[in-house]
Amino acid sequence: MHKLLFIFLGILLSGCHAAQPPDGIIALTPSLAEAVLTFENAKLIAVSPFDENPQVSSLPRIDSAGGIERMTAMRPRLVLLHSSDAQYAAKLNDMGIETRMYAMDTIQEVEQTVLDLGTFLHQEQTAQAAIAHMQQTLKANASTYKTSNPKQILVIVDRLDARMQQFYLAQSDAYLVDLVEGCGFKVISQSSRRWERIESEKLIHINPDSILFLAHDSKDAIEVQKQFELLYSNLKAVQNRRLFVYGNAGISIPGPQMGERQTTLCEFLNR
Repeated sequence: MHKLLFIFLGILLSGCHAAQPPDGIIALTPSLAEAVLTFENAKLIAVSPFDENPQVSSLPRIDSAGGIERMTAMRPRLVLLHSSDAQYAAKLNDMGIETRMYAMDTIQEVEQTVLDLGTFLHQEQTAQAAIAHMQQTLKANASTYKTSNPKQILVIVDRLDARMQQFYLAQSDAYLVDLVEGCGFKVISQSSRRWERIESEKLIHINPDSILFLAHDSKDAIEVQKQFELLYSNLKAVQNRRLFVYGNAGISIPGPQMGERQTTLCEFLNR
C-alpha cells in the first residue's frame, strides 16, 4: 500500500513539473537579446530575425508582427519587446504570457533596461557591473579623443531608397550621437527628434564637411561609397575625402556592449 502511494505521488509530482513552462526568454530586438546575454542564469529561447550576434545564431527567429502563435507555443517565461510594440504585448498578456517593453534609444535607457532585467533575474550586482563597465569604456574613449575644436559631422543612419535620394539622420539625444561625439566629433543636428528623414535637397543644403554613413556590412560599404561619391561629388565631405562609410551594422545596436563598439568606431573615424 505504501509503495503504491509513493508511486502515485511520484507520477503526480512528475506531471506537475512537466506542466510548468520552460524558464526561457524571447527577446524581439537585438538590443534586448544582448541585454539578456549579460546574465548567466538567463536562457534565451528565441530572438529577432534581425539579430546577427553569433551567440544566438542557433536560436529560432521570431517576428513580433507574425509570431504570436509561435511564441505562445514556446511557452516562454518572459517576452521582451520594444516600447513601440504595445499591441503585441497586449495580445501575449491576454494569452497569459508575461511581457516587458523597453525603449533603448539612449544610453540612459540602455542602463535602465539592464538594471530592470537584473532585478527581474535576481542578478542586481551583475547588472551594476555591466553598466559600470560600459560607462568606464565610454568615458575612456571620450578622454582619448577629446578635442577643444571638434569637427562637425553628419550621421546618416541609412538610405531609404536605392537611388539614394532619401536618408535617415541621427539627431538630438539618440545614442548614436553620443557614441560619435565620444569619438571627438560634433554631430550636426537640426531637429529635436532622435531620427530625422531628409531628402537629397536638404543634404545638399547642409553640405557638411564630414559625413558618417552607416552601411549594412563591409560589402555594402564599398557600394555605398562608390554610389554616394558619384551622386554627391560636389559635397564638401566628398571633395575633402571626409566621407566615412562604416560597414559594421553592430554599431546601430544600443546594448551593453556599445562601449566596445564605440572603441572600434573611434579608431575608424580617427585613423
